[in-house]
Amino acid sequence: MDSIEIKAIIKQGENSQVEFKECQDRISHSVYETVCSFLNYKGGTLLLGVNDAGEIIGVNKGSAPAMVKNLINTSNNEELFVPYANVMPEMVEIDGMTIIVIQIPEGESVYQYKHRFFDRNGDADVDVTKQPQLLNQLFERKSQNLFESRCVAGLKVDDLDGDTFVQCRKVKTREGGGHPWGLLSDMDLLRSCQLVRSGKDDSFSLTYAALLLFGTEESIVRYMPRYRIECVFRNYTYDDYISGKDYGTRYDDRLTLRCNLQKAYIQIMAFVQRYLPDRFYIGEDGLTRQDLRTLLFREIVANLCVHADYSAGFASYLEIFKDRVVTRNSSRVILSAHNKVISIDQLGNYTKNPLLVRVFRELGWVEDLGSGTRKIRMYAPLYSNDSKIEIKDEAEFVFSITYAKGNDVAEGGSGKPAARRAFPSFMHEAVYVALKHYPEIKVDEILTMINTSRRTLYRILADLRKDGFVENIGNKNHPKWNVYNG
Repeated sequence: MDSIEIKAIIKQGENSQVEFKECQDRISHSVYETVCSFLNYKGGTLLLGVNDAGEIIGVNKGSAPAMVKNLINTSNNEELFVPYANVMPEMVEIDGMTIIVIQIPEGESVYQYKHRFFDRNGDADVDVTKQPQLLNQLFERKSQNLFESRCVAGLKVDDLDGDTFVQCRKVKTREGGGHPWGLLSDMDLLRSCQLVRSGKDDSFSLTYAALLLFGTEESIVRYMPRYRIECVFRNYTYDDYISGKDYGTRYDDRLTLRCNLQKAYIQIMAFVQRYLPDRFYIGEDGLTRQDLRTLLFREIVANLCVHADYSAGFASYLEIFKDRVVTRNSSRVILSAHNKVISIDQLGNYTKNPLLVRVFRELGWVEDLGSGTRKIRMYAPLYSNDSKIEIKDEAEFVFSITYAKGNDVAEGGSGKPAARRAFPSFMHEAVYVALKHYPEIKVDEILTMINTSRRTLYRILADLRKDGFVENIGNKNHPKWNVYNG
């Protein structure tokens, strides 16, 4: 960039893509905040040695080389910038003075400086880390560069599962008062969730997010053949597993899922309910009995579903041991630098798939950024005094929560899956979980979620009613299910 171009930029003054900094002898932290903002916004030009009034005051010529070196080193320091900012500053002579020019392109992903997210608002840098609405907007703006927003060549509306649309609407309308989704066609619902890309002459393309959220199992296998979610129960401790003391048993139960994420969430929650102890506590009102297992693991399971990097083609895992639960999925971005270990608080300000998160949030299965992790932090010690949360973000994202001590039997357990009122079969438990999440679901709708015959389903419902797990307080045409401790 030559002096004529620089003077033209200065004449326009500061705006959303132009920033002046005095910085005559050293680089201030605000410079890096602006770099982060420009990367997260639309790019911009940063001029060092120009004051806010647009006057060229220059940087100290003796300090300029060290300042340039500092800029390059800091922007490539994984302790400070994630991902690397990799700026290329240049020194320019104007009217006998030296200024440093940094031209910053728009970043393809979301950037953070010192574990904080900055965005541009007019001529100001705004820290949006603890502002969920603004942070969501930032991630959604960048989502067009993500795998979930790419179009799936050949994917048609007929490849999507109509029954999933029905259940999706029911989740939002069961509470009464209605929800806009109840009035939308399937295509309009997809458009409202930004799962469709418009083309010329009224043409459109469906995204991978649409496939993951609403696709039939056949279409998912066709377009994403390596996609799957594995749920594994091992009736021994995590340390025994790591040390190879698996007692000759690779696993005690396993569930492989290739269905869409909405159906997968229900089945994973049923698996969790089967193998983890139920713990309850009295809510803040002093009257309501809260199911801690559901409150805690709905957040963990939902995060497993929506925060994986599905472009990598690797399976996601939920593994239940006698003492802890571990989730593993492919990671797209390294969030932290030091030993790749991050805190629960850092996790709360990051999402890998904003479109998937948006739909799960509407369904009530995940919270706004930060809220879900606060709930994990709150419910974990209530669920177990020995709870310990460990998170690593490397090529594979690993979330681990300990709920019992070593080989100690979980509270209420017996060395086998945690003791509680046992369901006659996993199918009984899957139906129970479906009723828990969809209190007004009808028989025909359950059949679309659970792979069984109508006759078998009626028998399962009769068993659940007889054993006191569920009660229909509505009627045959308009059921309303109450679910009890299972």
